[in-house]
Amino acid sequence: MIASKLPDIQQKGKPSHAALSCSSLLYSRCHAAFVSKPQDRVAGIRAVVKKMGGKLESCDYCLGDDDLVAIATFPDDTSAAAMSLAVNAPGHLKSYKTTRLMSAKEFLEAQKKAHGVSYKAPNKGLG
Repeated sequence: MIASKLPDIQQKGKPSHAALSCSSLLYSRCHAAFVSKPQDRVAGIRAVVKKMGGKLESCDYCLGDDDLVAIATFPDDTSAAAMSLAVNAPGHLKSYKTTRLMSAKEFLEAQKKAHGVSYKAPNKGLG
C-alpha cells in the first residue's frame, strides 16, 4: 500500500523544499498495445522523472479506478508540474492527477500556523 511507503520515503533525509508527489493515471486505448506487445513503461517514467531532476520512489500498476500510481520526489513543485506536462503531451492518457504530498512534520507546521487564526465562512444566500 502506498501509505505504508511514505514514512520511509520522507525520512530518507530529503531536503524540506523537495516536493513529494503522488501521480495517478488512466490510459486511453493503450491496453491492446500492452497485450500485443508487452512493454516496461516504468523505465520510461523513471527516465522522464530523472530529466526533471527528480527521483521515482515507487511505481505500481493498479486494479481499480487508476492504471498506475507513481510516487516521486522533485526538487520543487515546478518540476513536478513539468513532469505532468511532459507525460500528458502525447495524448495517450484518459486522466492524470498529481497530488502534492506533505510529511507529518510539514502538516504539523501547517497546523501550528493555522492555530489561533479565525476565518469567517460566507453568509448564507451568497451566490
